[in-house]
Amino acid sequence: MRFSTFPLLSILSLFLHNGISNAIDFPSSTEIIASVKQTLALWSIVVDSKNYPVLSQIFTSDVFADVAANEQNPRNLAQLTTFYEASFAGAITLHEDSTQYIEVLSPTNAKATHYDEAVYFGQGNLTGQVLTFYESYVDFLRPEEGVWKIYNRTLTIVTGNPIGNRAVQPPVQTASPTMT
Repeated sequence: MRFSTFPLLSILSLFLHNGISNAIDFPSSTEIIASVKQTLALWSIVVDSKNYPVLSQIFTSDVFADVAANEQNPRNLAQLTTFYEASFAGAITLHEDSTQYIEVLSPTNAKATHYDEAVYFGQGNLTGQVLTFYESYVDFLRPEEGVWKIYNRTLTIVTGNPIGNRAVQPPVQTASPTMT
């Protein structure tokens, strides 16, 4: 069987004439940023709804996560899923992503620096108590299975503050103004 070298030479000449990056159809920075934003937004929804199987759409299977206050940092998706399941077990939470800065480092690598407000609503004997954490994330993402996924995550808890405990402490009573 004889093979023609014509198609191979045509491809090589295309690379040489237009440059390798022009011959390969990479997504634009705008498309990459939009996809990264979708990934970051999905994380908040997944942890608040406790739909942990969807974490595979957010993180790579070999993800490394440096999560604050955890001595055993998860080194793959299974460990990270176990960590989130334990962290949010029985909790009603609301995560809200705020400021985001996304850098497209290459057509296959992006860095997202973003802030999150995590609110935990007390249950049982903590009913009425609200605990708010302000968190900072630095995520590195790459495309996998057509989706930009996090392969490295660093979490820093900026501050946490219990706000009110209406179940234990009654509201502060103030004197009514007198009418003259």
